Amino acid sequence: MGTTGLQSTLWLIYLVLLVGSLTQTVTIVPSLNTLSLNSVNASHIGRVCTTWGHYHWKTFDGNFFQLGSTCNHVLASQCKGSYENFNIQMRRTTVNNIPTISNIIMKLEGSVVELSSSAVIVNGKKVSLPFVTFGVTIKGTTSSVSVEAKLGISAIWNMDDSLDV
Repeated sequence: MGTTGLQSTLWLIYLVLLVGSLTQTVTIVPSLNTLSLNSVNASHIGRVCTTWGHYHWKTFDGNFFQLGSTCNHVLASQCKGSYENFNIQMRRTTVNNIPTISNIIMKLEGSVVELSSSAVIVNGKKVSLPFVTFGVTIKGTTSSVSVEAKLGISAIWNMDDSLDV
């Protein structure tokens, strides 16, 4: 198997690990090699909710769907208990007929974090990144903003059309 075959095999293994949610058997070349692969995070089922592109969604339980809407959406929240530790909401807008995430509001550990393309606002005040407050850390790069809370929640926004929680 030459360099091209090895690159194809590695690409196939990468895709299986990325998409696969259970133990899978993959035949790379019929009758030559069969691999049994376990996905490292089982596609994060039960742990990741994501939205991207033209209204695509993947829920915590691993279901995929499309919901073309510019309404306010609750991505995750604490459903039980008398005190709400977290709540994550987002809204899309369309720019030149292309959907994009316009704002994200997160209630985390008693702080309210608002993300938009123009600012990061924490508890009503515009902040510079990186920023840390009461168990919440917000970091930014030229292409994304990440928010991590001590309670085990993290969110990554590509400052365009993708949000992973």
